[in-house]
Amino acid sequence: MSRDALVVGINHYRHLSKLTTPAEDAEAIARLLAQQGEFRVWRQPAIVKDEALAVGQKTPVTLSELEDALVKLFLPESQQIPDTALFYFSGHGLRKTKGLTEGFLATSEVNPDTNIWGLSLRWLRELLEKSPIRQQIIWLDCCHSGGLLNVSEANPDDRGQGRDRCFIAASRDFESAWQEIDGSYSVLTNALLAGLDPQRVGDRWVTNYSLVDFLNQHLREATQQPVFTNFGQPINLTRHFTAPQKPVTPATSVPSAKREFQDFQEDLGDGITLEMIAIRGGLFFMGSPEKELERLDTESPQHRVRVPSFYMDKYVVTQEQWWMVATQLPTIQHDLDPDPSYFKGNHRPVEQVSWHEAVEFCDRLSRHTGKPYHLPSEAEWEYACRAGTTTPFHFGDTIAPELANYNGNYTYGTGVKGQYRAETTPVGSFKPNRFGLYDMHGNVWEWCADHWHENYQGAPIDGSAWIAGGSSEFRLLRGGSWNCNPRDCRSASRGCNNPVNRLKSFGFRVVCGLA
Repeated sequence: MSRDALVVGINHYRHLSKLTTPAEDAEAIARLLAQQGEFRVWRQPAIVKDEALAVGQKTPVTLSELEDALVKLFLPESQQIPDTALFYFSGHGLRKTKGLTEGFLATSEVNPDTNIWGLSLRWLRELLEKSPIRQQIIWLDCCHSGGLLNVSEANPDDRGQGRDRCFIAASRDFESAWQEIDGSYSVLTNALLAGLDPQRVGDRWVTNYSLVDFLNQHLREATQQPVFTNFGQPINLTRHFTAPQKPVTPATSVPSAKREFQDFQEDLGDGITLEMIAIRGGLFFMGSPEKELERLDTESPQHRVRVPSFYMDKYVVTQEQWWMVATQLPTIQHDLDPDPSYFKGNHRPVEQVSWHEAVEFCDRLSRHTGKPYHLPSEAEWEYACRAGTTTPFHFGDTIAPELANYNGNYTYGTGVKGQYRAETTPVGSFKPNRFGLYDMHGNVWEWCADHWHENYQGAPIDGSAWIAGGSSEFRLLRGGSWNCNPRDCRSASRGCNNPVNRLKSFGFRVVCGLA
């Protein structure tokens, strides 16, 4: 296993306020990664202290030096490509809002008054896209860093490379990052050091997923709210290396009593399956921000919700899946029409199904498989739809008919008009989101478990369905449909209808809890 890390801590600035903690932050991270993570660590700025390399507290770092080091990290010239590359930055973070909004990591010579801003996050995005390294880790401990990570420039497309990524930012875009009152490190780095300590997990690896779980708990009441995003498979970070690990052969290996949380397929018979995607839980902001275009008051107040891990159907339920359950599994409370859809096709979404019939489908699956299938809570649905993003759509700030099935006669933001198909499309016709889920925007509205509430005042913050109070005669619908204005297809958009109604724009997908 080959692992490289670039750790940068900049105290020295010529035209910005001097900082006191970044060098200490960076050196502590560098030591931990080298000692407990088997990383080969490069430091910036690097000095020799007590006959060993350390992060310098008074030495500047130029833009050219930082760019060269990042190219060396993510585009190595050697034929031996490392498995993992980690970039940690502590210092000033800046956002340029004139014209196009851009994010920057401030190097020592920056001077916004003369239009010198530092390392461009657009440039970093392109570097990560070109990088052949599978496991990519970015940790930013600087002011406004949540905004730097949330904009699309800091969140590069995977482009089919199957990469695993971990992004951690110290604060939301409107917040500063602070030093611990009673400590030598910043709030985020202090939490990172605690979360990366392998003593807290025994003889196991600390991974990016377990680290983010720790940070969510540890910083729940912090004055700044860090932003965390993981993609792909777990990345091993730190562990104890007190003795060589003995290889375990297949003949002597013992399966873990708790299986790895991973995707699975539910066999419905005749070669028809439900493809269930493992959605790792986490913390997110539910609802729309006040400045989001065409938002409604029903999407506020935006609030933090912690969603436990669960499984979600890769696609909305198709007509062939519906037919198998309707005809092959016994009735529990409601008979099901095997062929209710207006737009016919085995791989098209089933539609013209009521909320009660969607619940019956889940109940039959649960009895047949012994697994807890149900409709998603509204929080589970939005968390899964966003897949770590904060933009109106999981693919960005606007929408186009090439990205989703909706009424292309209408536009959103800077989008343009396009094809209006006036019917459903087969599931999987468009690119999935970063969780691997298809058709979260448009195609058919998706029933959720919750009662309708006019806004989020008093809403649960644990990811559960909100069935107390509200209007029990209406149930939630999410995602928009083939005949919707693009505004209704946003991640935060909410709809509702009577649970007995069947429309050719109503479908659903199932989720499965952890047994």
